Amino acid sequence: MVPEPGLIRWTLTEGPFRDLFLVIDTINNRILWVNHDGRIIGDVKRPENSEHKFLQKPIETLWNLRDGSEENLGKKEMDDKEVTGFRIHKEQKEGVFDIIVWAEEETGLPVEVEIIARESTDKPGIMRIVLRDFEFDVEMDASLFGVSPKETDRPDETGKFIIHPGAGIGQLRFGMTVEQMREILGKPDFTMGDEVFQYPGFAITAREQKIYSIACGSIGDRNSPQVALCKCRTPEGITIGSSKADIVAVYGEPTVKKQSNLDKQVLELGYRKIPAMFFLYDDKVFGMVFQEAR
Repeated sequence: MVPEPGLIRWTLTEGPFRDLFLVIDTINNRILWVNHDGRIIGDVKRPENSEHKFLQKPIETLWNLRDGSEENLGKKEMDDKEVTGFRIHKEQKEGVFDIIVWAEEETGLPVEVEIIARESTDKPGIMRIVLRDFEFDVEMDASLFGVSPKETDRPDETGKFIIHPGAGIGQLRFGMTVEQMREILGKPDFTMGDEVFQYPGFAITAREQKIYSIACGSIGDRNSPQVALCKCRTPEGITIGSSKADIVAVYGEPTVKKQSNLDKQVLELGYRKIPAMFFLYDDKVFGMVFQEAR
């Protein structure tokens, strides 16, 4: 989907991030991850030497590809239309690209665009993309591109995010099936294999299709957007932003207290009886993990 030059959405149908949408915004130099509700769940600056450039450049310059160096491919019939084709060969520092365009003779609009990307001229194609079924002048919801949030009427979901240590979250209980999880929590933003299901601000982990653990906020990256999205809290009020003193006042002294192996500025507090682990930076919780009490 391309609502304007420089803004394109790719639907991810395979791999660990299937069901997400990748939006490349070359206007503002951003790469966005958008979920099925049109909500941005990831936002990073587009690197100067981004591997996505071969996806971006044909879109940015699709209407201005012909510069006199193109190879004319003649005419043929495609999808019951008379089309004219040409090939553009581009050698750039990101790689070598061959772009083949077949455009309708009468209107000049593209019917098929094929992009072949290689590392160099002496290597075979490493990626091939074919763009077809073009639709023009179609009204599109801006939320599909993360430009504006999709407004939905939702009931009060406060209870949905209450963590019951050792038991579960909201109505979801440890040991329930993934199918039951989807019935209670709805469709996740994205999944990683058959084990990790990411919801806004928290992730559910399953083992053998049974709910095993709940991770609130982030347990690795304290700057993750999931931290700000997290609404999880315990009945006693322990949540993102709580302090070590707050946790100790509720659960007592931790069984485990140590610096994180990943970030020495992060303090990990563990409780075996609950069981739970809290991750703090600058004396503020940014991540919590809960498992079933044994």
